[in-house]
Amino acid sequence: MSAVLLAAVERPPSRLGQHLLLTALVLLGAALCLAAMAWGWRRRARRQEPGLPPLPVAPTDPGPPLMEPMDGVYVGTVGAGGWQDRIVARGLGRRAGGDLVITAAGADLAGLWIPRDALRSARVDDALAGKVMPGAGLLVIGWDLGGVPPGGAGGVPPGGAGGVPPGGAGGVPPGGAGSVPLESGFRGRASGYAEALAVIGGLLPTRQQEAS
Repeated sequence: MSAVLLAAVERPPSRLGQHLLLTALVLLGAALCLAAMAWGWRRRARRQEPGLPPLPVAPTDPGPPLMEPMDGVYVGTVGAGGWQDRIVARGLGRRAGGDLVITAAGADLAGLWIPRDALRSARVDDALAGKVMPGAGLLVIGWDLGGVPPGGAGGVPPGGAGGVPPGGAGGVPPGGAGSVPLESGFRGRASGYAEALAVIGGLLPTRQQEAS
């Protein structure tokens, strides 16, 4: 009997309540962080949307692929502010898995349709939309959203090696009436990047091919 009483006295108090409280605080902190991120995302989208024309709609029959479709992930889209100038309005900020399909009518990046007349550059890079892609990097396609700049279809004069003219964050100065130069990234099979660059280069206006 005395042994039982001694064991009861020496048993440490239960810490279950403390553990539950700590778990609740951690979950609450995570929820607040997610809510703040979602609020910031929506605020950025509302700020950007008035300056962005509607996204182009893919044709019913874009024609046969000019190369084998490449499986991968649409990473995101940026404006003139550089690789961290992420565009989230009109659904451009959401990552999506799918294929890169290039036809004579344009390029489809996992559901984001870029008409041929809007294409203006293509390159391989290792960072876009605030994300660094180690290893093979990703394919970055420059294009114009809305309107056709003066001087030819899709003909925004390249501002450098990447074909992006200088400008402020949230959208570059339009290259023409209602157009906004953007860059969209697609991460796929690295061994297929060279072919994709060659095919897209063949779709660009002659003036841009010479400039690149």
